[in-house]
Amino acid sequence: DWSSDVCSSDLAPAIIASGATPAIQFVGVSNYVVQDLDISASSGAGIEIQLAADPTSGVSGFTIRHNVFHNIQNTVDHARQLTPEYDAVQNKAAVMIGTWHDVYANMTNYAISDVTVDSNEFYGVHNGVYSAGNESEADGSYSDKPRNSNITTENNYFHDIIGEGTVYLGTVNSLITDNSYINVSHDSGTHVAPVWMVGSSYITIQRNKIVDAVPSDGMAVDFDWRTDNSVYQYNYSERNGEFAYPCSVYDNFNNVIQIGRASCRERV
Repeated sequence: DWSSDVCSSDLAPAIIASGATPAIQFVGVSNYVVQDLDISASSGAGIEIQLAADPTSGVSGFTIRHNVFHNIQNTVDHARQLTPEYDAVQNKAAVMIGTWHDVYANMTNYAISDVTVDSNEFYGVHNGVYSAGNESEADGSYSDKPRNSNITTENNYFHDIIGEGTVYLGTVNSLITDNSYINVSHDSGTHVAPVWMVGSSYITIQRNKIVDAVPSDGMAVDFDWRTDNSVYQYNYSERNGEFAYPCSVYDNFNNVIQIGRASCRERV
């Protein structure tokens, strides 16, 4: 196991990615902690966690905590977000956990699990945290391939971000809790949202504060395409384009929105 741990210092070491690369990349390995770093990548990405190129097992056991992510492809380009088969650099991500596969032939027999992103600050980045795995549906039917699991995004401060704050694609049994999303998703030329689910199941989104998302998709939270059995509860939403959008046309079911607080100008 390896840990980047500088708790004894008040000054976080800076890791700056040079060119179109991640600042830190883990491929086919498990059980790492990254903490107390200042991470930037003007043309690249922050931290990327991936399966091996030809995997024979999953990977698991990552903690990313007490870091500052900034200046990561911080330019508005109106490009479509959430693209299958894109890596962290292509997705302009501060943290990228896996790769989104929506075509069955591209899916893997393994997934990423047990990753915690805790108490970090994200600002001046294009996108925040992506958990991306095998899609729940492919080629017109549900997939039997494993999805990412036990992914937790908690106690983070996301602010002044062009695109998404936290997106779970092809992810199950996971949590987004106690985060602040302030002035996130302000690229009005594309489809972005502070918190977004795609092809995921049994996700709990709770006790988050979401303020000032620009109307595009622009709602505070988005149940999108084949998301099921998930719960939004005890979240606060103010001055967003909308509070929540369930995308029921895309075969979503058993999702619950309860005990949330939205400002008077928003709608569900």
